[in-house]
Amino acid sequence: MGLIKVGITFEREVPDFSRTAMDPLIREIADKIKNDAQKNIRTETQVDGTKMQALAKKTIANKRANRSSTPTKPLIDKGILFNSIHVFKQATASYITGIKALGRPPRDLIGYYQQEEGVNNITRVARRFLGVSRETEKWIEERTQRYINALMKKGVKTKKKINGG
Repeated sequence: MGLIKVGITFEREVPDFSRTAMDPLIREIADKIKNDAQKNIRTETQVDGTKMQALAKKTIANKRANRSSTPTKPLIDKGILFNSIHVFKQATASYITGIKALGRPPRDLIGYYQQEEGVNNITRVARRFLGVSRETEKWIEERTQRYINALMKKGVKTKKKINGG
């Protein structure tokens, strides 16, 4: 007498956590970081929430001599640095928020220089405008949870076959 082989097929809904499904969330987070960096420049605020140090009188005088419309505002003159903050897509669900290398000297180097206190053994004021604040960390955590909950509710129908025997 032989064995009886039994097979069953059932359908179930499984959340889709693929890179493609997560891509919109990761892009949204990268855009939030970009927008926060631009807001920090506009409001003269650093990533940690503190006010940026005021410009030196000599710097203000130089900006006035060059007919800057914002002689007293740090990091803003012609808007090149502000407008070069960009979200770069690396791959599906992989983004980097950074600074495009525009102008002379390249704005990515200017941005790095502004973020650091001591460059080439020169002690200087750092104005950290690009990064993730505590408020943004909290927003990312809450937004990610809402996004995952929506994926869990949505689900994708899959068929599963189990062969017996």
